[in-house]
Order: sequence, then structure tokens, then C-alpha cells
Amino acid sequence: MTMTFSDIPKSASGIMKSGMEVIMPHDVRPSPLAGRWYPGETSRLQAEIVRHLGTLAKTSYQQIRGLVAPHAGLMFSGPVGAKGFRHLADQQYDIVVVIGPSHYPVSHPLVTTGHDAYETPLGKIPVAQAILKQLGEKIALHPIRNDPEHSIEMTLPFLQNLLGEFQLVPLVMRDQSYPASRQLAEALHHILQDKNVLYVASSDLSHFYPQQVANEMDKRVLEKISDYNAENVTRLQDGGIVYACGYGAISTVMLVTRQQGTKIASQEGYGTSGDITGDYSSVVGYGSVVFHDVR
Repeated sequence: MTMTFSDIPKSASGIMKSGMEVIMPHDVRPSPLAGRWYPGETSRLQAEIVRHLGTLAKTSYQQIRGLVAPHAGLMFSGPVGAKGFRHLADQQYDIVVVIGPSHYPVSHPLVTTGHDAYETPLGKIPVAQAILKQLGEKIALHPIRNDPEHSIEMTLPFLQNLLGEFQLVPLVMRDQSYPASRQLAEALHHILQDKNVLYVASSDLSHFYPQQVANEMDKRVLEKISDYNAENVTRLQDGGIVYACGYGAISTVMLVTRQQGTKIASQEGYGTSGDITGDYSSVVGYGSVVFHDVR
């Protein structure tokens, strides 16, 4: 089967409802990426998302609990990202946890936003401050404001298009060691095990290798993800055998979704920046994986 994705996002307002109360965030993180990494106008951004989603095969996946998604500029990683995000078209979540690596200096091992909402041209996304408060009581978590980090934001337009309303838990890892991933996964599981939640690991793969080398490296890490072996993902990275900038985020999502009973990791897409630019001498790899229960 195929499905057609609408030109109208499910939620353009970013307003969340809690019972009868309408919550309208006022302290909004200013986007450093709109108009640069993706279109800054609502209509253009929505058209770009729909173009990447296209008419893709409808799946029978059930109980999707997690994704691995790339976070490069939309024109580069959007085609690969769409192959994973498309599976969310019939899903609904109250909370989306997006975990990414830090590409900029931060002074703490694990940070989150100090704002009450993220914003893209598709609308505002409220931050689940109550969840962050609970998480901060279990592990060290530090808020930052006006950050330039792209690993969280680049996942949001797809999520807004496909899911509509949800609350966001943004987490940026400076410390991506396996112990840090395990500690974070355990804390998230404890807090959210009874919630309707989606986990997204935001990560690109190999960086700046020739296409053939990148393909070989990325194949190895994707195989370990498909095997659902989080510790081996970290071991490959630590051994310099593979490279994924968000390897700790990937391990965390693998661990927490496994704890929640997820059994299958399906690779949905792979590509490189060279597939877009035509320059295969130095590429960045992108992979898309879905963690689900039933095929």
C-alpha cells in the first residue's frame, strides 16, 4: 500500500491541551536553523517535508517505541530520515524524547533546554517540564538557554508533520559513554514506563570519509543496531572502527526501548551526502532505524 502525506501539518499552533486547560508557552527557544538548515517559511518547509515523505509504502509495524534519525540539513539527510519517520503516520504519542549529541561546548555531561517550548515554522512544541524535573531528581541534568544545537531541532519538522500535538523532552549528551547511556536509559524507563512515549536518537553516521569507506563503516554500526546490541555500538565507536556522532544517544534509545519490551530494530534507509551532492570523495553517512514490536 502507499499513503499520501498531507500538505497541512497536523498541528500548526503548537498548543497543547491538558484536560480543559490550554497551555500556551511564552518562553520559546529561538530557532538558529530556520531559513538556514531548513526553509524558514511555513509553506516551504511543509512542502519540503511532504516531498521527502512522498508516497511511501505503508507498513504494518505496531507499537513503535523508537527511531534512529539523522540530523543534517534537510536537503541532505531528509530523504533518509523520511524513510524512518514515515512509520509514525498512524501513530500518536503524548511525549517524544529526542536525545542527541552536543556539537558545541557545554559545561555539563547532560543538558536540556531552559525554555518552555521549541519553535519551528510549523509551530511551537511545549517542553515537558514536569518530566524534566523528575529526570533531574534522578540524574544530573542542567538547563541551557539560546543554544545553537541542531541535533534536537532537525528532527522536529518531521515529528510535527506526522504526530501533531505532543510534549517534547529534549536531551543533549556530552558524555556518551556506555555507563552514561545506561544511567540515562534506566532513569527514563523508571519515569516513563507507563506513558505513551516515543524515543528518538538523533545521529549522523561516518563523517568525511570516501564513499566506499563510509559505506563499510556505516554498515557495521547499522548491523549492531539491528542486532539490538547497545554495548557493541559503543565498543565499535570506542575502538575507532565506526563513527556515529550520536552513538550514546543511539545506545540510550536501544536500552530504554529494550527495557520496555521492544524486540525488533528494522533498518529503513541509508545514504550519504554524496548521494545529494555527487561528490563522493568526502561524505557524511545517514541511517534510519525503527524500533518496534510487531512486523
